[in-house]
Amino acid sequence: MLRWGIAAIICTWATYSQANAQQLYSNEQGSGAERCRQVSAEKLANDPSYAREMAWDRMVFGVEVHPCGVRLEPFDPGTWERTPPLKATDSQGRTSDFRLYVLDERFSWVFGSSKGLETTDQGPTRFRDIFTRPLFLQEFCSADSVIGIGAASHEGAIESNRQLADRRASTIASELASVGALCETNAAPPIYALNLGKHRNQSGCTSASNCGASTSPQRRLVIVAAESAEEGANIEEAMRDVLERTRVINTFAIADYHDFLVQRHAPGGL
Repeated sequence: MLRWGIAAIICTWATYSQANAQQLYSNEQGSGAERCRQVSAEKLANDPSYAREMAWDRMVFGVEVHPCGVRLEPFDPGTWERTPPLKATDSQGRTSDFRLYVLDERFSWVFGSSKGLETTDQGPTRFRDIFTRPLFLQEFCSADSVIGIGAASHEGAIESNRQLADRRASTIASELASVGALCETNAAPPIYALNLGKHRNQSGCTSASNCGASTSPQRRLVIVAAESAEEGANIEEAMRDVLERTRVINTFAIADYHDFLVQRHAPGGL
């Protein structure tokens, strides 16, 4: 009988707060959803079950060892988390530092909507209330460029989800532009919209009704800020470089989506 257990791969390169701790990349029991978890070096050395899980993962899921990703840092507890600075280069070798700002997991786009955000505890939420929080506004105003990401969960057709994700990216860009007037010490940064389209649904679910978990994680609101960009750097190329190499643990990776369509935001639309 086929065992559907936790099948893990050790990401040997990854170390974090605990000395020599490593990340295990695993397929969650029941749902098959992909997860990363941190295990101490002592447990890795003394528990042979991890070696068996690695072998099982390769045999059943056919996956290869790859980075689990970066962890989000506390930034504005309950509202925003962010990554550490991530170095990127464009095709000419010019460098930029990026951060990803991820709205707390209790927030997500309203299902099927390109205008509304909701929370698990308080219902609808206004974009302006989120984008004008002091910590985020300070980071926004000091950035060299800011990119709003639009994405859609896996239910529905690819083209309709591409259009929905495009409208979501446009909404984020417009809402960010509207708070640019609040920047006091710097001019508001250039704003881009990135459309990722539909989620690839790697868990095997076909609709919200038969998935073991909500699809709201596929609709997380993510914003990318370019910091310390080298003069003349191509932000779109550098952003693609860093996003293709970055998986935010349990949260976000562009490889999980069908598209990568970037447009510069202009007043009145894209």
